Amino acid sequence: MARITVEDCIDKISNRFELVLLASQRSRKLHTGEKSEIERQNDKDTVIALREIEEESIKVEDLKENVIKNFQTVSYLESENEDENDKITQSESSEKQQNIKIENQELNKENDILDDIIDTKEQNEEIISNNLNQDSNIDNENNPEETITKNFEAE
Repeated sequence: MARITVEDCIDKISNRFELVLLASQRSRKLHTGEKSEIERQNDKDTVIALREIEEESIKVEDLKENVIKNFQTVSYLESENEDENDKITQSESSEKQQNIKIENQELNKENDILDDIIDTKEQNEEIISNNLNQDSNIDNENNPEETITKNFEAE
């Protein structure tokens, strides 16, 4: 068979650009090792791809699906799964935020309790200190000589 051209295949696929796109995709597949539907006859992959299209040994619809599949980066099912995952992620995120709010509330309560305990401790220490001062004043009133001696020794 003589060399094949795009004009020989234009009756199978009316759009030249689509024909070139499909033939180049098929040629790449043949180059990567996919088996040819016709006899090779020592021809290059591009010629074989055009011959397959001309002889209709390979379905044009299958070629179109392969081109779409190879150029498509996200499939319809993957995008649906991503939408579901986004919804799950959003619900998990709001659940985590709610848990964080609850934990913060609990920590605030604990901090308030600790502040109250510290305040009570300081008040108790002040009361004890005042009581000790009162006791020492009472002792000084009972024994004035001892107080004078202590004051004299301190100077």
